[in-house]
Amino acid sequence: MIPHWTGATAGKFLLFLALAAAFIGLTGSSQPGPGVAQPPGAIPPNANAGTEGPDTTFRPYVPGEVVVRLFSDSISVDSINTLFGTTVKEYFGQVNIYILATADPAADIEALVENLRPLPGVIFAHPNYVVSPLQSVQGSFPFSDADNVGSYPEQEAALRLRLSQAHALATGAGVKVAVVDGGVNFAHPVLAGAAVSGWDYVDGDADAFDEPGGRNSGHGTFVAGVVHLTAPGAQIIAYRVADTSGRSNGDRVAEAILRAIDDGCRVVNLSLVMTNVHEVLRNTLAYARSRDVLVVAAAGNERLEVPTYLASDPNVVAVAAVDTLDRLAEFSRYGNHIDLCAPGEWIYAPYFDMYAWWSGTSFAAPFVAGQAALKVSQAGGALDWRSLHASLIATAENIYPANPGFFGKLGAGLANPLQALQDTVGIDTASVDPGVLALTLPPNTAVQRCFNLYSTNPNSVFNATVLGGNVAFTTITADSVLGANATICFTLSSSGLSEGIYADTIQFDISGVSNSPIFVPLSLYVSDTAVISQDAAVRPTGYSFWLPEGWVQTIDACAYLTSTNAPAAFTVRRIDTSAASFVEILSPSGMTNDSVCILLHPAGLAPGVHLDTLVYRVSGVTYDLYQPVSLTIGDQVDSAAVSPMYFYFTSPPGGPPQEGRAYLRSTNAPSAYYLETAGGSDWLHVPDSAGVTNDSISFTIAPAAGVVPGLYTDTLYCHVAGAVNTPAVYVTLEVQDSTAGATATAHPTYFEFVHAPWAGGPAQAGVFLLASTNAPASYSVEAALGVSWLHLADSIGTTNDSVRFTVDGAGLAPGFYWDSLICRVTGVEIPAAVQVLLTVLDDTGGTGPSAYASPSWFSFASDPQTPPYAGSFVLSSSNAPAAFTAAVMFSSPWLHVIDAAGTTNDSVRFTVDAAGLAPGFYSDSIACVVAGVPDSVLVPVQLSVAPEDTLGGDSAVAIPASFSLTAPQYSELLQVRCLMLYSSNAPAPFTASVRHGAPWLTLYGASGMTNDSVCFGASAASLGQGIYVDTIDCSVEGVAAATAVPVVFYVVDDSAGPGPSAWAAPPTVSITAPFGLQDLIDCHFVLSSTNAPAPYVAYAANGSAWLSVADSAGVTSDTVRLVINPAAPFSAGTYVDSIACLVEGVALPVTVPVMLTLTVDSGGAPTAAVTPATVHYFGPYGMLPPTTKCALVTSSNAPAPFTAWVADSVGRFTSLPDPTGVTADSLCLYLDPAGLPPGIHVDTVRISVAGVSPALTLIVQLSLDMPKVSEVTNYPNPFNPETNISFSLTGATRVQVTVYNTLGQEVAVLLDKRLEAGRHTVSWGGCDGAGRPAASGVYLYRITTDEGVVSRKMLLLK
Repeated sequence: MIPHWTGATAGKFLLFLALAAAFIGLTGSSQPGPGVAQPPGAIPPNANAGTEGPDTTFRPYVPGEVVVRLFSDSISVDSINTLFGTTVKEYFGQVNIYILATADPAADIEALVENLRPLPGVIFAHPNYVVSPLQSVQGSFPFSDADNVGSYPEQEAALRLRLSQAHALATGAGVKVAVVDGGVNFAHPVLAGAAVSGWDYVDGDADAFDEPGGRNSGHGTFVAGVVHLTAPGAQIIAYRVADTSGRSNGDRVAEAILRAIDDGCRVVNLSLVMTNVHEVLRNTLAYARSRDVLVVAAAGNERLEVPTYLASDPNVVAVAAVDTLDRLAEFSRYGNHIDLCAPGEWIYAPYFDMYAWWSGTSFAAPFVAGQAALKVSQAGGALDWRSLHASLIATAENIYPANPGFFGKLGAGLANPLQALQDTVGIDTASVDPGVLALTLPPNTAVQRCFNLYSTNPNSVFNATVLGGNVAFTTITADSVLGANATICFTLSSSGLSEGIYADTIQFDISGVSNSPIFVPLSLYVSDTAVISQDAAVRPTGYSFWLPEGWVQTIDACAYLTSTNAPAAFTVRRIDTSAASFVEILSPSGMTNDSVCILLHPAGLAPGVHLDTLVYRVSGVTYDLYQPVSLTIGDQVDSAAVSPMYFYFTSPPGGPPQEGRAYLRSTNAPSAYYLETAGGSDWLHVPDSAGVTNDSISFTIAPAAGVVPGLYTDTLYCHVAGAVNTPAVYVTLEVQDSTAGATATAHPTYFEFVHAPWAGGPAQAGVFLLASTNAPASYSVEAALGVSWLHLADSIGTTNDSVRFTVDGAGLAPGFYWDSLICRVTGVEIPAAVQVLLTVLDDTGGTGPSAYASPSWFSFASDPQTPPYAGSFVLSSSNAPAAFTAAVMFSSPWLHVIDAAGTTNDSVRFTVDAAGLAPGFYSDSIACVVAGVPDSVLVPVQLSVAPEDTLGGDSAVAIPASFSLTAPQYSELLQVRCLMLYSSNAPAPFTASVRHGAPWLTLYGASGMTNDSVCFGASAASLGQGIYVDTIDCSVEGVAAATAVPVVFYVVDDSAGPGPSAWAAPPTVSITAPFGLQDLIDCHFVLSSTNAPAPYVAYAANGSAWLSVADSAGVTSDTVRLVINPAAPFSAGTYVDSIACLVEGVALPVTVPVMLTLTVDSGGAPTAAVTPATVHYFGPYGMLPPTTKCALVTSSNAPAPFTAWVADSVGRFTSLPDPTGVTADSLCLYLDPAGLPPGIHVDTVRISVAGVSPALTLIVQLSLDMPKVSEVTNYPNPFNPETNISFSLTGATRVQVTVYNTLGQEVAVLLDKRLEAGRHTVSWGGCDGAGRPAASGVYLYRITTDEGVVSRKMLLLK
């Protein structure tokens, strides 16, 4: 019998006999088993799609499943199943793709895929990749609003998109929108009747309900709420593909999309991401487009230009997120693949049975999905995919002026539902691709770019006109073209232009379509440092085929060649120029963005491995692409391998010999071998140059005494008898300068401690290793600042020994405390430094009793054979002794609490047992509820389970194995940490990734070789108070399991930014009352500050008679009470004043606008209105020019004369050029901010309309912001030898950029001058002010402006 798949190749001869039989008599499609759809019909829901369980292991793909697509006339799925012991789990008839399942769920899927791919007739094969947890798409955690104080239909995003005006034209009625997510709460008052269930692919039933209890719970309901906000008349159909943790897989999502198409949905929203292209999904998305179904996908949140899948798929609309000022959100991805942007910050929508505020690209995408539903509804459903897509792109609002650093990377701009609906829909529409273009050029350079023009009307004529911007830099090559699919080109030139940003627009007038004209914005950035470069890529990057001896049929294969300057001419040739090559190129030349096909001729080839390489040369691309082609003929091909392949040694000249050892294997072992050095280096010696395989080989390095310091390389070739290949060992030797002097290092270099005043207890201890290259050498250690809370136990000693110290926070006020331990070693010029951070918690904030666990989290490493671990922590509270209960939050079976109840200020014991667990990473928390304490205490517990080392395989370890960081909420300080990744097969290639894609965690160098560092940065710039956890996964080549490094980030409530800050909640006060009311009205707001308790004074800014402050003085954080007298105003109308709050230690006052509206029953008399009721004007202080703003005055008795005036006779910044008019006419205001200080300023304009009483009130609000520093980065980081520090300014200010070492000593001043608003970059080459090279290590760079200071860390590695 033919063996079933076991993860290793077996029975190749039988395999090919069976394969030959398959070609002769087994071609055709297989009939799937019970429960699987019959092709080509629609796919019913999969009742066994999976259930939620305790397994929290994250895998990149579904175990035991592979995705396959076949040529129907080349090979059948039955033959595949027979050969490999697989069965058909699912068949996607619409796209002709199979999901195959192995008999053993633990089978080696990657090996199975590698054996499927070379088979003739297999179009593609890959694992069934999972969908990343939806939480990773989001920019923040939700802030629930149980009291419903927010406004759902009138929130800022809805106002910005003018949804109420859009709904007057269309509501989405008659259109179905699919929300493929984590389910929906259909009982929410807003969604009841608007959302219905499609199918639950997690539980396998018809109830796609958004279930509580997980980190992804509530996400689908929130997304559906945004769709309903945008298209209130559309029917939302929920398809649940993700469980409460956010996990799903590609075939679930594909099933849901296909079912949604069959259910009649015209729009599909996907607020989820994947790390790999999933062929089922790729083909499903193409099928959706062919059915005129528009799919919208979220861009992802890691603030990277690298696209995620699904957003990178050409058949979806990829949506990035912007903030309230139309700027790219701090968490949003961006890039050339983005189609549109939409609001994504502080969106307010249904969440479970209440509402919440939430941020993320997950919530920007449904705004676009809703807009698409509005457009389809307006067209009565008669709108194809291209026309709908063109409507979205062509009507977008240009937001590039607000995003100068992202030209061409935000798509067509901001989604514009109202404009899309105002464009009359006809039968035919047109589109222009790309819809926006931004380029960077050096001076005096010209390039050509082309547009692709599409129209549903084949007789359309396109005419292009350059409208002309600041400088006419655009020239149309051909100004008129005919046809539904045509191309028009233009020239972009920087000739004669100075450095700067230029803008222009091309207007396309298209005959026979309803959406003409189309405007395409152009942006040109001229820079002396710009380099014009074009890129090309070919997929796949190489071919590998395997055929039995005697095979004579030709094999065809195709690749896809793309370039950034497409269509560009290309040529392709073989490296093997002989006529005997087995590769035939069918299309040796052509244009990019097209397929390139080859034929393989195996007839007459001898058994063995045959190699050739295709070389692609693309016009305009400065490099060639290489695509290797490998064809193996025969059942038995012997090969050899050596591990490890890379060695790196360091030695001084004349240093002692060092040995390297590797293991040489071959498939025909034992077979004779001999070793040969490629370069014949005198420092590389091979004592035993011959032997037999499946044994160790060894060599030594020994640099001579006179060798010049530097890097030396050589290669050791392993010639194995009978093997078709020659494996190699690559050896690098770094000869170090022995005269450079001794160095000292400390490990670790950073400590964090937390002190709870109510817990008491002894001082906390720390210890680090102090080493030196001249050990043993005498040392002395002292605290740099000499703080009282830091005590040394070992202030003197000798190196290569431990240094102990203690930290005691008793008596310290709540806050953050820093100091450094300076370690001076005899004979070492530069001392080592160890940073120590102490956080003292606050038990006097007036919020009631509080509780704290110490230690606050745990991390364990185990394997299934290790006995259970025991752990304990002390649970303290400020109201001790208080009763508590403790339980495992998610009921993980591996975590058990021994002390489930007790009283505080005592230990809580627990155990961790890995028995029965699969290798992987697990996490849960122990939740402690303390009587009288409002919030639970959560103690995260992490467990890393390693595979059993039954074969003596290679292993890897990270030091340290985990990290714990602390930062103030919203702090922009970037904390950089590094771990050392070691492996037994070092140096071995590794890749590192952030498991859940936490936006606060950034990797620096995601790949490299083991026995080296992996660095990352953590920033709380967008994080509120809380505990954030993610994991860095390090996958090492040759090591079975990834090394997991948990990172716990404690974000505490403290100072936000360079100094104390204050705020009011709510930020505004609005009161409406009937005119003539005699009773006083009480209201209040809470004034808080980061330096609380801090004294404050509060007063009415304009001294209005109707407004007084009851609490005119006090301390933060407390309530400020106001008293409003509605009898003081002389008439009905709207009155505005502000409460100014001055907080000690806070630079700027807190301004709280107060609005009083007095209404009167008109009794049928004429009425009037002014629109908008409030005029806003904002910008940077000192940079905002005068402007004119207008409002529309209307009345029911129009035309009626009106007269306007600024209240109190003279406005502070408002004047009226023409104060009179007739309704309906505009009243224009001239706003001049000159002479005003930073802050919020308010003027009031009164408008008297004849026959209408009372007078109208128009509020004018002017906001002047101090110049701010934002988007601070340095790249590369870590760096050697140079890094570029970049930052953006919102206004002109003096800027100083200074570099400091960790001792606080100034190293270099990089910049000290006044800069204008915009993006700026300064470089540091790793030298001090005197030009001397700085040592490796962590440095701080500080950017000082008129507003304050921003600091960041950078790492210099030499």
